[in-house]
Amino acid sequence: KLLHYNGEMKPWVADRLRRQSPACALPSSVDHKWSWKKTVRVYCDDVTFVGCSELWSLFITQRAVGALKDLDSEWVEEERRWLDQKKEDREKAEKERKDKEKKAKEDQEKKEQEKK
Repeated sequence: KLLHYNGEMKPWVADRLRRQSPACALPSSVDHKWSWKKTVRVYCDDVTFVGCSELWSLFITQRAVGALKDLDSEWVEEERRWLDQKKEDREKAEKERKDKEKKAKEDQEKKEQEKK
């Protein structure tokens, strides 16, 4: 079995966020008593939506959920470190550029002083 989720709010981190969980279309093959469901008309057809995290939880083990949460938090940490390093690299390059310009200006002024 393969269950792919490509939404913005990952079901395995939904409990950490304080927003309403996204809704997913209910597959007709799933029989379950849902904590929340809403049926709406889409292009003249009735479509039932349920909470994505609840749907997801039917197909994944708690161990896998734990692994995904750890991976997600590690990824967030790596992303933060990468952004910090990128910022430091930009600041260092900017400082080196300014130092080089300052030195060139000082050298130019020194040459002009020597001509006088």
